[in-house]
Amino acid sequence: MSGIAGVIFFDQEGADVQPLLEGLVRHMPHRATEGVHRGGDRFGSLAYLHRSVTRLDHTVRQPLCTPAGQLLVADARLDNRPQLAEKLSLDAASFTEAELLMAAWQRWGDDMLDHVIGDFAVAIWDATDQTLHLLRDHSGARPLFYYHNTTSGWVAFASEVQALVALPQVPRVANEKAIALYLNYGNDLRAPTKQTFFEDIYRVRPAHAVALTARQRTERFVWTIQDPTAGLTTPEEYAEAFGALFREAVRCRMQSDYPIASELSGGMDSSSVAATARHFLRQEGRLLTTVHFDLGFESSNERSYAQAVVDLGGLEHHWTSPLPDYYQTTSEIAAACGAPDCFPMPSTAHLGYAQVLRQKKVRTLLTGHDGDSVVGYGFEYLDRLFEDKDWEALRTALYQLARHVDFTYYYPDWNQWSDDERVRQCMGTYMAPMFISSLTQKKPKRALTIIWHSYRRYQLAPTYFLKKFREALVKKLTKTSRHLLADSFVERIHLKEIIQKSKNSSAVPLGLSGKALANWTSVYSQDMLDATEQQNRMGQHYGYEVCHPFLDKRLIEFCLFVPDVIKYNQGLYRGLLRRAMEGFLPDYVRLRGSKMDPKEFILTTLLGLNPSWKIFCQKNIVLEKYISKDIMQNFTTNSQTGNFKNKSRQHVLHLRVIGFYAWYRNFFT
Repeated sequence: MSGIAGVIFFDQEGADVQPLLEGLVRHMPHRATEGVHRGGDRFGSLAYLHRSVTRLDHTVRQPLCTPAGQLLVADARLDNRPQLAEKLSLDAASFTEAELLMAAWQRWGDDMLDHVIGDFAVAIWDATDQTLHLLRDHSGARPLFYYHNTTSGWVAFASEVQALVALPQVPRVANEKAIALYLNYGNDLRAPTKQTFFEDIYRVRPAHAVALTARQRTERFVWTIQDPTAGLTTPEEYAEAFGALFREAVRCRMQSDYPIASELSGGMDSSSVAATARHFLRQEGRLLTTVHFDLGFESSNERSYAQAVVDLGGLEHHWTSPLPDYYQTTSEIAAACGAPDCFPMPSTAHLGYAQVLRQKKVRTLLTGHDGDSVVGYGFEYLDRLFEDKDWEALRTALYQLARHVDFTYYYPDWNQWSDDERVRQCMGTYMAPMFISSLTQKKPKRALTIIWHSYRRYQLAPTYFLKKFREALVKKLTKTSRHLLADSFVERIHLKEIIQKSKNSSAVPLGLSGKALANWTSVYSQDMLDATEQQNRMGQHYGYEVCHPFLDKRLIEFCLFVPDVIKYNQGLYRGLLRRAMEGFLPDYVRLRGSKMDPKEFILTTLLGLNPSWKIFCQKNIVLEKYISKDIMQNFTTNSQTGNFKNKSRQHVLHLRVIGFYAWYRNFFT
């Protein structure tokens, strides 16, 4: 857990880079609690900001310089040290992680990304060919940003975007394309972008290698996958292999001599991580610190599930509450992250436990972040049955789902319905989007097939689908669900083209095809990257490293190839994780079929905006430049009257308005 920074002036020997480098370092003090180490040559200088996770880290010295004059700095944790060292014919115990990374670079160049497993951000300056190489891990767990001035021929890079923005030599200009995509939030799983919220400041995208020279920049996506599930056939075999990978993903993120913590929401993901980490620490005679944020509403109450894990023992548990002031919290996030708050739920909950972790001197926090996306629900199995026209199997699968799962989150009357009514509602929700897309794609035969089988087998009247189509058409015509943006802003930046480009990506691993390729977009998306980067920077701000076992490269690759029928698990979805956690988690948690509903908490947050937000209710030129006046008027009125509609998407959009303004105010006013 550290930071890196550097400044290079290409072909300009003797340039005074130290003021620029010190400017970068000065704005990341939380990454340098154990000091700053600097090194360079006649073209530039690199810095390693040192913060230890293990006491062994105190011996680390960077930047690393080779006899050939190559310089390397890395914020890294390698999870396959023995295997990597063996490939390189080196003794793992005798080499630091920086030295292993340099050896890997000298052997494979950019292709080292196919051999290194872990969380890392690496910078290598090679003066012989006047090229700066920047590389980043496959999930984006360690951030890396850069500013490249091709006119003057120099580059600056840093672990945090706000360090670059603080340099007087870097223009501070808002990136309106990024603003538009943020405010147009639709959870559409767009591909990760190199764009940040500042013009001309870029991120190194996950699994990318960037090469920078005085006048040119090239990027390369490096990820080759071979099916790791070959030879597996039964659900038990898949679960056993998954369980071994999952336990290793947790274990290798626990290499710390300081207190280790884990989120424990009570959901499947964080509970699985916490139970596994507890298992390893008990073998060492240590306690795992766990934190649960109680949102304070029955609809979001997961306390009993968390308590079931706490009752296993071996935990030092803390119940925490959200911070009271959302606007102050989101302003703090904007200042610390250089970006607006991206979470779909108010971050007051996360920062509530961050203060506990700092007090406990925790330096490693394990999360269940995006276990949903990586492990998968297996609902693609239903799609396959539909496309294969296997109506009886689809009916059976839906009945299995209705019996196992509690969908009160989506249907408030779920627990009062019979199995037949539940299946009917699930079928309607599942089929309606297919019906609408069939009509919009001018496929009337497919639309009629949906109506016929839905009526014949599930007694769903044709009028149900026509009503859904009419609602979708009205929304499109009235633009009520399209976005928050002012029409003039939409037209000026050509929003439709921006959205289309954001969904196109050439970043697809070699060796990926078929069903595995279809699963790819859910695990390699901007939504996931935004949340990962925000958690990293907020953790650093509060003094701990945030680690995500579910984003382990080996785990991601494995889950991409698991058959959807095994994930579906006869309606008790997420079959891999449920089977693998048998014996680790209480069945009360392991077999739960419900999810928490945060809408009440979000609504209360919106209604409880404190007077520091009163400026929002006044005429605001900044917001009017980007956001629809009608939306603004509705929001300010509703925040005063409490007349918010109970719709999650609208709530999230309102939170994004606040997040955007807090960011803009921090950096531009």
